[in-house]
Amino acid sequence: MSVSDSKKSKPVTKSKAKKTAKKPGGLLSKLWFKVVLIASTISLIIVGLLAYIILLYDNVLSDNKTNYLYIPTGSTYEQVIEIIKKEKILKNDVTFELVAQVMKYPRLVKPGRYKIEPKMGNYVLVRNLRIGRQDPVNISFISIRTKEKLAEKIGEKLEMSADDFTQAIHDPEVLDSLRLTPETVMAIFIPNTYNIYWNVKPKKFLFDMKKAFDKFWTAERRAKAQAINLTPVEVVTLASIVQEETLKPDEKPRVAGVYLNRLRDGWKLDADPTVKYAVGDFSLKRLYFKHTRFDSPYNTYLYTGLPPGPITCPSPETIDAVLNFEKHDYFFFCARPDFSGYHDFSKDLGGHNRNAKNYSEKLNELKIK
Repeated sequence: MSVSDSKKSKPVTKSKAKKTAKKPGGLLSKLWFKVVLIASTISLIIVGLLAYIILLYDNVLSDNKTNYLYIPTGSTYEQVIEIIKKEKILKNDVTFELVAQVMKYPRLVKPGRYKIEPKMGNYVLVRNLRIGRQDPVNISFISIRTKEKLAEKIGEKLEMSADDFTQAIHDPEVLDSLRLTPETVMAIFIPNTYNIYWNVKPKKFLFDMKKAFDKFWTAERRAKAQAINLTPVEVVTLASIVQEETLKPDEKPRVAGVYLNRLRDGWKLDADPTVKYAVGDFSLKRLYFKHTRFDSPYNTYLYTGLPPGPITCPSPETIDAVLNFEKHDYFFFCARPDFSGYHDFSKDLGGHNRNAKNYSEKLNELKIK
């Protein structure tokens, strides 16, 4: 090897040495990048987990049953929080309030009855409250005789008080718009189960009930009512008497036929249930002369024709029994002395007096006054 060749090889060795010196810095950079990447990933996972816990994870205290949150009309956000804490609905109030603030719920409080289901998260709960997604109340009208009892029932189920409802059904403006009177307004409450929003206003409630009443009165039912010269409200009024007379479904069309015969011939109805309603005592087992002389437009022993309005809320089946009444020549009926709930029917007063005597003697025998 020549001297010149030896000298030429030295610069190559220095260049390699320089390259080798740079390697530690490159490794540190790559290592740092990985650390940052891992840390960022962990941070995202933690943030995501926290977001899941705060927004979606079950925050409802529950015994695996559906519960309800009632927010009265006019409530503020602060009052809603107080109700939630008082009712012990949530596991963690802080996370709920955090989500509520982010979703701007404090400015969007809406009254109502809200379903609180097991495993419900903050997001779904706040969303439902924020948009007013209520769960309606199921309210049924069964065996309601008076407006006072109806008002009491509604006051127990809905936000409106019994007094609010009573005021509405006597409001001339409201009744006029419904084409009803204080006496006939009970006719629109046909026994059924209705889905009503808890915080419904009295006027809106009455209009909803009238809408349901109009829907019940199909063209077919209206045609049958017209055929017996009665309006839908008058049919309901007659049905209310029939329902108080008998609980036997197979007998209702026959009882209806008796009263329609009397109406057709201009007789007084002489319906015992109307006397009990007039006197205000449905528990009466026997009617005496003093009862039948009680002066009231509802007393059909004194006044010809139908009473001013229903004496109870008759069932749809009883209304249909009137519309599909039995055609016959009976003008009288009397409870059977066997207390079966059925009646003996007669075409003339003589037959009726014999039936009435048998029944009266049985009452005397059992000392029923």
